[in-house]
This record gives sequence, structure tokens and C-alpha cells, in this order.
Amino acid sequence: MTGKMARVGDNLCIALCTKLMKRVHQNVRQSSEMVFVDASGGVDRHGCRVFLFMTHSAAGGLPLGLLITSSESEKVLIGEFRLLRDLFPNNAFFGRQEGPEIFMTDDAEAEHKALHNVFQDSTLLLCSFHILQAM
Repeated sequence: MTGKMARVGDNLCIALCTKLMKRVHQNVRQSSEMVFVDASGGVDRHGCRVFLFMTHSAAGGLPLGLLITSSESEKVLIGEFRLLRDLFPNNAFFGRQEGPEIFMTDDAEAEHKALHNVFQDSTLLLCSFHILQAM
């Protein structure tokens, strides 16, 4: 299956993991090491957010999963991250089922808490851009 849709309360959650994304999980070692989670907002008239999971490679960023949500609350994001995790292949993160060693994120507390809830064995780091922006 490539996608799933669910509701958490009144909020819409859509998770996608395409065939290409599944191949990246299975064949790219870096997916077990570091995953970047980037959120973009205001992409439609309803104010939905798009979360893109990516890993690094010599060719640049490679996609691992995509989420679309109508809320950034911790409760909704936990449901969304679990929905996406269920779409990942059996040998996700290059066979490291519990998640990558490191998640690199922006400075969003609800996102951090939700990622930690779903991927408890992963370390969460703030990306250097957001550290410099906070300074």
C-alpha cells in the first residue's frame, strides 16, 4: 500500500510512502543513520502542513515518506507518524526497524514529542539552520 488516510478527532491525516520511497528505505544505508523532517505550511487554503521525511545521499536528499495534516498538535502528529510508520516496508531504515539513529528537525516542541513517542530509540537533533535562526 502506498497511502493511508485517517482522522484524529476533526483533523485529517494523510500518509504516503511510494514505491520509490520504499526502495530508498531498503537500499540506502543513510536512511538508518539520519532522517531530516521538514514541515512546510500554508500550502493550501485550509492551512494544511506537509511533513517530508528525507535522508541524505551523494545525489542530494532522497524521500522516505510524506505526511499531510490539518493540525500540528502533538496528539495528531503521533497518529500521523504512526500512520506513516505502518506504511514503511518491513526492512525500513535499511533494516533498522525502530527508526533511524538520528532525526534532524526544526524547533517545534509538538513535533519533537510526537517523534520521540513513535520512534523512541532515535536521537532528536535540531538542524543548524534553526539553531542559528534562534540565535
